[in-house]
Amino acid sequence: MTELEFAKRAEAAGGRAYIVGGWVRDRVRGIPADRSHDRDYVLEGFSPEDIADVFSEGGAVPQPVGKSFPVYLMKIDGQSCEVALCRTERKTGAGYTGFAVCADGDVSIEDDLHRRDTTMNSMAIDILTDELIDPYGGQRDIEEKIIRRTGEHFAEDPLRALRAARQAAEFGFEIDEDTLEAMAELAEELRTVSSERIVGELMRVMAINCLQGGAPERFFIMLRRANLVETVFPELYALIGKEQPANWHPEGDSWNHTMLTFALVCRRTENITGRFAALVHDLGKGLTPAEVLPHHYGHELRGLDALRAWNERMTLPNNLLKAGEFAIHEHMRAARLAKPGKITELLVSIDKVKPYLTADDFILLLIIDGGMRFITARTIDHLDEAIGELARLMPPYLYRVDEFLQAIRSVRGSDAPEYLCGPAVGEWIYEERLRLVKRLLRKYK
Repeated sequence: MTELEFAKRAEAAGGRAYIVGGWVRDRVRGIPADRSHDRDYVLEGFSPEDIADVFSEGGAVPQPVGKSFPVYLMKIDGQSCEVALCRTERKTGAGYTGFAVCADGDVSIEDDLHRRDTTMNSMAIDILTDELIDPYGGQRDIEEKIIRRTGEHFAEDPLRALRAARQAAEFGFEIDEDTLEAMAELAEELRTVSSERIVGELMRVMAINCLQGGAPERFFIMLRRANLVETVFPELYALIGKEQPANWHPEGDSWNHTMLTFALVCRRTENITGRFAALVHDLGKGLTPAEVLPHHYGHELRGLDALRAWNERMTLPNNLLKAGEFAIHEHMRAARLAKPGKITELLVSIDKVKPYLTADDFILLLIIDGGMRFITARTIDHLDEAIGELARLMPPYLYRVDEFLQAIRSVRGSDAPEYLCGPAVGEWIYEERLRLVKRLLRKYK
């Protein structure tokens, strides 16, 4: 059936069909249809017992999905779509599963929208009339670029605190003070949320599109305003107040440095591993002993311990973990090498880690991290130009890394003299790569 037929069937049976969720929010924001979310449907005026009689087609009965909520799979416009019934929820226990659900056919669309998290997600479109149903001011808040909780139900799922912060990062919006206070009250219950759900939110933050107004760093900044960073990301929280040498870091403490580095890297790469590497590259500064400050000697080693603790608390995707480990371990020494042998070893390591962290993303991090003392408001407004200028301060084996990597890749074990075998082949490969690296270093001296 078509979407219109679906809505007419609902009307003929005494109910109403609506589109809800991200598609409605995108439409109000003026997002083109080809970049919008999929349509989510809600039926008003139906109980679970009504669905088969009204919406079965050709012997195919709508199939319920999930155990907790009344949601059905239906074929609409040739696509398998999830259709939910209007429902209310009453919290009966801890976490996001402790709810009593009512979907008896008497629940209105306004009641259903009221249980949702923020006003921008509490709107609907009537399919037959194209009317916007907006009882809680979502359109106004979108126009004012405000994230506001819909009501007291916000506190019933602690993950909504993270979602509100992510929405602020995704759309470049502010979170109103009342919602920040409600987020702060969820600190203890957030400790009960499964690590998989938190990692899921983190991954969505890493994938935020900066070209459409997103700013991933705002996720962490909003969590800090709600006093939730210590609860959810204690390794990042430890960076707050950790001094740095002012002549190298005019941006302030290690937290400010990390947020600014992360923000600028996100503006230049969409790769989530490159972004995560920027987020964690200085994680070890949070473990620097107070008597050593403002210096952070050995923070690259402590950083590996901090990342390991993070991963033990919530298992990180392997590609993020590998990228983070490499960035932490190598970011301090990579641009300071003088001996051709060490340079060759670094290049081999960069080449090996490429399934997780590209050479371009690693060097982008080095440029921004190393050039922090030169970064100003003008730099941020003209980032491409600034990075081009800062890149020229890098040693040639990084500034021209593609040429150096091409050289070491050109050496293959199959090209070794036939009389060599075993470890001798590996030694020959290393010496040949070293020879080519020395040649390129002389070329660009």
